[in-house]
Amino acid sequence: MQKNKTLDQIADELEESIEIIQPMYDIVKKYAPEYDVDAITTEVLEARENEKA
Repeated sequence: MQKNKTLDQIADELEESIEIIQPMYDIVKKYAPEYDVDAITTEVLEARENEKA
């Protein structure tokens, strides 16, 4: 995102589907432009835990 890449470009470069990347992309987008890595990591991990429940 810092390099102005779209979700499609990021998914393509990571060779992952948009469905896999979208949740992380949405979380990171909330923290732009500061991109607090600790806050992003915490929220991504919490989201993954909630998906398992």
